[in-house]
Amino acid sequence: MTYNYFLFKMELSVKKINIYDENKNYSTQYKTVMELSKKNKFYYHSVCDIKNWSCADVQECFHINLDDKIIGFGIAHPRPDDNEYFINLFCIDEEYRNKGYGTIALRKIEINGRIHKKEFVIVDIENNQSQVKIINHSLWYKRRGYEYLGQQETESGLLLTYIWGKKL
Repeated sequence: MTYNYFLFKMELSVKKINIYDENKNYSTQYKTVMELSKKNKFYYHSVCDIKNWSCADVQECFHINLDDKIIGFGIAHPRPDDNEYFINLFCIDEEYRNKGYGTIALRKIEINGRIHKKEFVIVDIENNQSQVKIINHSLWYKRRGYEYLGQQETESGLLLTYIWGKKL
């Protein structure tokens, strides 16, 4: 599924990609997600090894492209036991931030939650970054209609995350 928008004669698209190739190895498309993640210091264990996630089989990965250049990505999945579409990761390359691309891309990923017939979209912000980044990320989601829902520990118990949600 691809969504296209034309901004100032540039095409912004959000395209669902395959995480795995036919041999169950990471696809070339997914490897670009890992490279962009490292470049933007958005790099941690789960981006490297999505295969170990408890929900790895239902993950959906999106490339965010401006013209023919990948400027971001999102990884999300419908939660099978409830009415939530969970955005695990969302990143726009630093050089393309504050231009509206992230807002448009997030809306397109949220639409995918509606396709799965989910009522809420959930994001989390991990506390393994500076307080300034946590506040900036929190404000960014708040300006896009998300509400703070509370805190929870990750499955490993090593990190605390701040949970934000929005009705679709």
